[in-house]
Amino acid sequence: MKTFEILAQDIESDGEPKIRVVLKRDGEEVLRREARVFSEDDMIQASNAIVGVGTMSQTDVDQTLASLIEPIRIKWLRSQDQRENGGPEQPTPDKLPRYVAVTPRDGQDQEVGIRDLSNDRVLSNFALVLDEDIEVQDDIESWREFAGRLITGAGTSPFRITAKDFADNAKLKAALFAAGGCELVIHCSMDELRRAFSTLSKAAGQVRRRKLTTNFGWTPDGKTYLTPSVEISTAGIGRSGTDAGIQVDLAAETPARHLDLKLIRGDDLLRVKRHIVADLLPLNDRSVTHTLLGATAAAVLYPFAAGAGRFALWLVGRTGAGKSFVAKLFSNFFGNFPVSSAQFTTWSATPNYVQRQGYFFKDALYLVDDYKPEVVQAYQVVRVLQTYADGSARGRLKSDATANVLRPIRGLLVCTGEDVPEHNASAVARSVIIKVPQQAKNVAAGTRCLNECQNYAAVMADFIGWLITGNRMAAFAARFVELQQRYYSDVAGQQNDIRIATNLAQLGAAFELFAEYLADAWDGWQEAGRQFVEEDLITVRDNMLGEAKEQQGSEVFLRTLAELIRFNHVRVEGLTVQRDAEHKPLIGRVPGARPGVVLAGPDLDRLEICTSLALAQVNACLRQQGRPDLKITESALLQQLREDGRLLDQKGEPLPAGAELTRRVRLDNKRQMRAFVINRRELLGD
Repeated sequence: MKTFEILAQDIESDGEPKIRVVLKRDGEEVLRREARVFSEDDMIQASNAIVGVGTMSQTDVDQTLASLIEPIRIKWLRSQDQRENGGPEQPTPDKLPRYVAVTPRDGQDQEVGIRDLSNDRVLSNFALVLDEDIEVQDDIESWREFAGRLITGAGTSPFRITAKDFADNAKLKAALFAAGGCELVIHCSMDELRRAFSTLSKAAGQVRRRKLTTNFGWTPDGKTYLTPSVEISTAGIGRSGTDAGIQVDLAAETPARHLDLKLIRGDDLLRVKRHIVADLLPLNDRSVTHTLLGATAAAVLYPFAAGAGRFALWLVGRTGAGKSFVAKLFSNFFGNFPVSSAQFTTWSATPNYVQRQGYFFKDALYLVDDYKPEVVQAYQVVRVLQTYADGSARGRLKSDATANVLRPIRGLLVCTGEDVPEHNASAVARSVIIKVPQQAKNVAAGTRCLNECQNYAAVMADFIGWLITGNRMAAFAARFVELQQRYYSDVAGQQNDIRIATNLAQLGAAFELFAEYLADAWDGWQEAGRQFVEEDLITVRDNMLGEAKEQQGSEVFLRTLAELIRFNHVRVEGLTVQRDAEHKPLIGRVPGARPGVVLAGPDLDRLEICTSLALAQVNACLRQQGRPDLKITESALLQQLREDGRLLDQKGEPLPAGAELTRRVRLDNKRQMRAFVINRRELLGD
């Protein structure tokens, strides 16, 4: 019977350790091969060669080779540790680490991976080195992350994972393959591999701890403005470095990752300020650019306007009017937002996405572009506007019935679109609506703005520093209160009077400060401030009050109902203006009217309109026009009509407070319905 013996001899090597594998048969050498100690390919080739010559099984050969090679590997690793640490002491077996990460050294070609020395096996063909333990601070939900490098035979990739996902086997595995690709091989359970990662990181003793935050903008004390690159405080404008106590990190958020301020000084800064006055402000109508300049400053100053609610700035105009272009340019005051390539949020996104992204634009302009009524449902926009203005967010539950994290919009919302959502006076009152006129384009100025907008963030950084060093936030707060009272006093008692006055006061006080800051580049800054505060915003206020009134549900109802009656789409019994309308839907009557009798004279001064029938016909008409229904109950509609003084009693006098809003009437001598009474001229005119 032939007996075989496998031997492994350590041989001298200047680089990677090698062994000589010898196969003997009955004491006579029949095979000799050299192999690299840490090369799985070499080991496989040696094993295959031995199996081909001898009569042993593949499993027996592999086990024998592993038992022979592992002591040689341990010996070499010990010598490497001794040389690197510079210590003369040889580690004893009880001091040897259980897990060893083998990484490329000095250009040597060796198998990368993690090995379990205690059990003599390979855990993976890659190594993960965790360098940082990161605490991420967030106003809503803070968390922890680990960052490092994933090392494979093909190279090194950055790796970052939350502590929560690191503890989850499936998510950890997914993150590893996402970073390292499909060639990763794992030979153990994820629990053991994670234990190896943690053990190796602890043994290295070089894990750096640092703090990050998602809170762009003011710190809670209102004394420091933080950005990823710049920190602005009473000490001046400085660069945020790795040694800072806390840094802003928005790299994982789109489009908030573009947020940042920058630092330029002296003549370069003055050149950019002059460009803003000479090119950016004249780029569109004064009402557009000056309002945007005021909004840009108001985004920073809002926390200092005590008691003020947030407002949304709407730029409304036809396609091609330039509203999106100029809004995107002004976004660059808070970062690097290339007009043609930055990923701006649009209204075509879901309301939850719009809301969540706005959370990270704290104390900055937040642009949501391109509202089209035929594409985006109006109620979704209204929901975003209402929660934004109230500083809240839409609550949602997770699949396990626990509450989801709520992230309200924390920036100043700037919207562009062809129109604003219809039939919602409260949404209009939470906005400042600016009509963007169609006019010839200043192509030369626009080109200069595209070339220079990357430096607008430096102007904003200097402006914030100017505010802090001069303690001008207190002056803003006082001026805000003064303008709020001025804009309110002339319109007190009108619908949404104080809300609209508050919105415009923020804009006016903020614009004046930004104009004063630009004084060294803007000779006419004082006159521009006066025109904006005393003329432009007064016009905007009056237009907004009219717009809010027109968008009220009762106003839309009466306008649409009047058109239906005038053009014989509905029928009012006894009304002289209606002819050939016998087959149209009946919605009301003239008091005292009888079938076939047309009344005249003073009886025509009043109309009795059935609320439910009229509201149904109005909504049907709106749907035919592709417009949204009136989302209003009969009770709320009647209440609005009464508050506006539109409802009458049976004598034609305004309905007194506390009186019943409707009365029973008989239509067509058949049906008894509830109807309100309204003056004919009030509804139909002359």
